[in-house]
Amino acid sequence: STYGGPYLGNDNHDTVAPVGTINGQKQLQIVLPPSGESATLTLVTTSYAAGDNYEVRGSTDPNYLSDPSFQCTDCPDSGVITAWKRVYLETDKMFRTGALLTADAPAGATVLSVSSVAGFVAPKGKTPGSNVVVVHAPATAGGPIYFEPAPGDAPLAVASINSNKRQITLSRALIRSYTTASDPNQPWMSDGIGVVTGNATDFYSTNTSFIAGLLAPAFVEVVTIPVTTDPGYVPYYPNFVNPAETDLIDDGLRWFRNWGRPNRFCSIGGSFSGANLGNRLAGKRVAWTWVGKVESLVSSSNRSNLNGEATAHEMTHTWDVNQNFNNSGHCSNTYDYLMPSLLCLMRPGNDWFDSTGTAIKPEYYDGRVMYHYDAGALDTSEYLTIRLHPEPLQ
Repeated sequence: STYGGPYLGNDNHDTVAPVGTINGQKQLQIVLPPSGESATLTLVTTSYAAGDNYEVRGSTDPNYLSDPSFQCTDCPDSGVITAWKRVYLETDKMFRTGALLTADAPAGATVLSVSSVAGFVAPKGKTPGSNVVVVHAPATAGGPIYFEPAPGDAPLAVASINSNKRQITLSRALIRSYTTASDPNQPWMSDGIGVVTGNATDFYSTNTSFIAGLLAPAFVEVVTIPVTTDPGYVPYYPNFVNPAETDLIDDGLRWFRNWGRPNRFCSIGGSFSGANLGNRLAGKRVAWTWVGKVESLVSSSNRSNLNGEATAHEMTHTWDVNQNFNNSGHCSNTYDYLMPSLLCLMRPGNDWFDSTGTAIKPEYYDGRVMYHYDAGALDTSEYLTIRLHPEPLQ
């Protein structure tokens, strides 16, 4: 059926047997169990085609199967059963104030050598030093991530600062060990330290609130992974500028807590990466939103919406959409399928700016996110690509 239009029969995408059968059959006859007992019938549904529909009907009249002209007026049925995908969303956030380690810090250490002491405050008189968190991730994705103070640890604060040596002395010894990058040309691979005040503004955080509503028409349920003991800390890094994007790829993967688990996606808030609003990690289920850049482009009242739309755009890339356009996953000359005067969410970055190339178009911070549906386009719709994407996604 036309996308978003009325349901049409027999329009499922996955019709390969045994999908849509019970015991391998589209129609079957069973012997009813004795009164008071039940029988279990298992309907085989699609393993990937979200939005495919099924219905099971039954009758005690033997003519139901044998007579093509049989009119069933009171046949019990299951109602329409619709297949949905379920994905899990991890959200991670970069410290706004922090630094990377420039020397290893074993357990028991109290002095950290860091890339910068800017933003850290030493105690003065009755004013305490900055409260801080030290964070560690392995050099390769999938290993243990830890931080301190973790729940149950004693607080950690700045006791003194040596600006000349770029060193921070902590209020207590470290409980765990932390490492710096093995290659000095890859500083983003170092562990880090960040300042926390207890405010949401301590971090570059993504606005993921538009994603569930955007994907629901594609029959995808988005479950946000709850923050329990790990808040999703990522060390501060000022600007990812490596031409090969090695920096943002390596850093994104190593901090992805659910890396390698099926149907897990990750949205990470970061500072800047040149002029970009975000970056998807090619072939991965991870995407950055450059919150620092987003906030530099619009007024404070519009930042949340632009953050949300940029985040929805980047997370859509993680579904491998628009590959036929050959435009880095963006669509070309396509519009919001319900309001053709507006552009599709997946238009390339230059289409998000007005004719001056400096101001974001208001439609990209109006809180409305929508894909295109164009039967004549090289890629008909992001909705259909997402619906039919093979599972599990990893």
